[in-house]
Amino acid sequence: WNGTLSDQQRVLYAPERSVRWVSLIPRLRTDQIMLIVHDNQNRLYAIPWNGTDFVSESSVNISTDTTSNTEQHFSFSWEEQSGEGLVIYNEGNNVLIKRYDPACPSGNCWDTNPNLTVPMGDNVDAVRSCSDPSSDHIGMIWQDDSGSADVQVMVWNGSHNLSGRPTEATDTEPNGAHNLNIDCAWIGESALFGWVNDNAISVSYLNFSKPNTWSASNMD
Repeated sequence: WNGTLSDQQRVLYAPERSVRWVSLIPRLRTDQIMLIVHDNQNRLYAIPWNGTDFVSESSVNISTDTTSNTEQHFSFSWEEQSGEGLVIYNEGNNVLIKRYDPACPSGNCWDTNPNLTVPMGDNVDAVRSCSDPSSDHIGMIWQDDSGSADVQVMVWNGSHNLSGRPTEATDTEPNGAHNLNIDCAWIGESALFGWVNDNAISVSYLNFSKPNTWSASNMD
């Protein structure tokens, strides 16, 4: 890396156990990056990069008890306008969401308790999220490990999750060995959410359009 530091190796994070997953999420048009680390003891950590260095005082142990360490059931996305962000992850049978605020009001950069909890009824195998480049909207999609591998979607508007989201897809293709077969992306004022139905050879999808319109009320 030739931004302002040399390319010499440095020790950033030394967990008590081995690391299973690493994810780096840049914020558009800035030098900010969020590092998410998941170890083999089901612990999830977040460390922000401010353009010059990793900010240890803003780092946090998001969870000490995620559901497993073999699935990528976590994601982080920036609110591209405000510079805040959301981490989405799984504990037990719940999808949990915590908010990051780089201003660190009252010395706390992260929600102490989850901002939102979504009961699933089963463990979650996969989570993906996507930032709208022109606003603070964030799309989210996740899949559980039930026999029918249910998929749900949600949109955050910068202050809360929007109501009226579609009912879940109840018969989808389970994720493979350490693979995800769900995703989302923004196109202009709309977000596209995709998944694969059980034994299908095509991708199913639906659209969300701001401020709060879905192309379907049911994902099945």
